[in-house]
Amino acid sequence: MHVAYYDPATGAIEQCTSGDRASLEADPRPFVELEKRPPIGFDAKHRVVDGAVVPIA
Repeated sequence: MHVAYYDPATGAIEQCTSGDRASLEADPRPFVELEKRPPIGFDAKHRVVDGAVVPIA
């Protein structure tokens, strides 16, 4: 499972990581599940809006 942890106030992605569901859900930060491992720099070019990852305009 691949996820992006994010700041709910700003939508900024704080960390992208992979692991088993139980380990990732044990972290109290909000996250969105990603379809695949994100490329390097993904967090600087995307943010979370209404529970979806979108490119930063």
